[in-house]
Amino acid sequence: MKLQDKADREPESPNVHTYSPHGKMPNIKLATNGIEKLLSNLRPHKAAGPDQLRPIILKTASKELAPILQVIFSKSLREGNIPEPWKMANVVPFTKRVQKLMLLTIGLYP
Repeated sequence: MKLQDKADREPESPNVHTYSPHGKMPNIKLATNGIEKLLSNLRPHKAAGPDQLRPIILKTASKELAPILQVIFSKSLREGNIPEPWKMANVVPFTKRVQKLMLLTIGLYP
């Protein structure tokens, strides 16, 4: 094995499982300007997520937040783990009756 081959390999982490039935995931490069574009396209008057951050705050500070988020997301991808809070979501089930009433109210139900 050549010295350059050793340098090109990624360091192995002892707590990352190497087995996957899907094979190895290709390297993903996250660009700061892409993250900034996604943040700036958020709908500002939507509800906050589980972190209680309102989209208007993320949109307004998109230029300042993009580099920070790029580092956080890249580290998560590189290490192969997702923080537990990122797995949370606000899910609100609606019964069919409530869905029908909502559609009637906004005029989308025949």
